[in-house]
Amino acid sequence: MPVTVNINSAQIAMNIRAASGKALGITSQQALADCNEYAPDDQDGLIDSSNIHSDILHGKLVWATPYARYLYHGVLMVDPKTGSAWAREGQTKVKVSPEVQLKFDKRKNPKAGSHWCERAQSDHGEEWRQIYETALRKELNK
Repeated sequence: MPVTVNINSAQIAMNIRAASGKALGITSQQALADCNEYAPDDQDGLIDSSNIHSDILHGKLVWATPYARYLYHGVLMVDPKTGSAWAREGQTKVKVSPEVQLKFDKRKNPKAGSHWCERAQSDHGEEWRQIYETALRKELNK
């Protein structure tokens, strides 16, 4: 007795993409929370900007303040023309030479410092992988 099996590969691919997208959103939300534990939090602006400007559903984490890049690198940056730490509107700051490391206030956020995403990934990357895997499996089994 012959058996015929029809596999709708287009539907399978669509289901995998949908499940992957949901898993990415769940993982990104946790990654953003973890990264913000390492971000400088002097007046809440930097962390608030990440909650407003990040595209969690697509895994894009964004810290959108005029000083985010400056803090992320953790070195003094100045306006290339004036040499001032206050850059003119539309200007991109450059690192001073020799480099001067920023000192971060850790009273409000004890883990505050530069390169907060890399440090969070180092400490939480395996957790993120597990969160993604668990969420993906859950979505695929619906």
